[in-house]
Amino acid sequence: MVRGYGGPHLLPSYEVEMKPPIVRRLKISQAHVLRSVAASKLINENQSLMDASTKSGNDFRKQVAERLDEQGSMHADHGVELDSRYTSAIIFQDLDGGKEPNFDPKSYTPSTWPGARAPHVFLQDGCTSTLDLYGKDFTLFDFTTSPDDTSISGKVFATVAKELNIPLKIVTLREEQHIRDIWERNLVLVRPDEHIA
Repeated sequence: MVRGYGGPHLLPSYEVEMKPPIVRRLKISQAHVLRSVAASKLINENQSLMDASTKSGNDFRKQVAERLDEQGSMHADHGVELDSRYTSAIIFQDLDGGKEPNFDPKSYTPSTWPGARAPHVFLQDGCTSTLDLYGKDFTLFDFTTSPDDTSISGKVFATVAKELNIPLKIVTLREEQHIRDIWERNLVLVRPDEHIA
């Protein structure tokens, strides 16, 4: 906004984008807390069983352990932590009938679905990450296979960005097929907040 290219929809989009993943995260955290409180209550109400060196005590501790194992650790919710997807009118959603990946609180599958966090992948050198390649503003990743095949769409992005005075960094990764396989598309536009535009 300060640089003049944010547009009138940028600030209102913040709450629209951020609120649903935050609410989802809070609901999942609340469920973890409620299950932990219930387990603590069960233990407190049966402290003598918890401490008993008897078959009943062993059975009770096993029941508590099974209950805790069933609920799992909130720290294992990789989907909740890494799969924060945003949706708003400023994120392009029409992907020729493509289907949005399912959300799973327990696991994270890297995706370049619009609004998803751009996946971290190491380049072939084993040291440089895609995260290291982002510009300060928008970054266009181009996976077209040869200089002769440089995408017309990529050139259009560059032209329009220049016309609108929007800083755009273009990263060409022709020899990084393993990244292209994960990133799913020949052109991926990453926003300054590292989410897919």
